[in-house]
Amino acid sequence: MSSQHPLAPEILPYCQKYPSQASSLFQSFIDLRLAQQWRDLEVLELDEISTVVLRGRPKTPAKASPAIVLPMNLTTPTSLQSLDSVLTAVAKLPASTAPETTPTSTDSSSSPTIYLAIVEKDSSIVYYVLKQGIVSPKEVPE
Repeated sequence: MSSQHPLAPEILPYCQKYPSQASSLFQSFIDLRLAQQWRDLEVLELDEISTVVLRGRPKTPAKASPAIVLPMNLTTPTSLQSLDSVLTAVAKLPASTAPETTPTSTDSSSSPTIYLAIVEKDSSIVYYVLKQGIVSPKEVPE
């Protein structure tokens, strides 16, 4: 992380408040803003689980719905319970900040789609889609 980076003032306060996510948060924010060219990128705090996520709109399509990104390091311990708590916390966000939801395969309710931004030590980032429930192969784009 560099405090000299032009986007540092937007993200460094959150990096200081959430040190366990600091490196992945910084790298994900920079990647989404500059390389992926997401619009309306902002940081949302999930106070009930002491986690921070990013919310923004992908560059394409032009009228893309807001999406949520959970920055995490490759070495971050993860469990189904911890991922479920993130999905639950994101679903509780006010309508003005919540992403659009999609029906799950396991029930008729809706749940948000979250992108996991998994950051390696060399700053490479891999994005995975996280949804609540079981996703049938028909729903997975090829």
